[in-house]
Amino acid sequence: MKNNIIGSAILAACTALAGTTAFAQNDGRYDQNRDRGGPPQHQMNRNDHGRPGPGPQAHRAPPPPPPARGRGAGPRHNFYKGGRLPAQYRRHPYIIEDWRVHHLSEPPRGYYWVQAGNDFLLTAIATGLIAQVILNN
Repeated sequence: MKNNIIGSAILAACTALAGTTAFAQNDGRYDQNRDRGGPPQHQMNRNDHGRPGPGPQAHRAPPPPPPARGRGAGPRHNFYKGGRLPAQYRRHPYIIEDWRVHHLSEPPRGYYWVQAGNDFLLTAIATGLIAQVILNN
């Protein structure tokens, strides 16, 4: 019993000391950026004149251009698989009710066929996401 009390007292003292040492790591310099909501002074990048400058992300290369695409669907040929169909095309008369007449497969649950120009798009009902494109020449 006596050993448990001593062990608990030592554990409590070590825990209290460990918590206070985390606050004692400041080297005494005042960090002006902390009050302005900026990054700490020691984390800021500096330019050639010693003033704060842009971070390393400013020197990254531009992203590569998107891959070349072929002809898209629709009257302007700008609808592609993975894109979103504008709301105007998600209404009647563009929605195809009888897909068999156009020799299309049955749309899965949650999808419907839409005709844009002479092309057909399998589109998600809820989001307008284009899942499949069939081009007619």
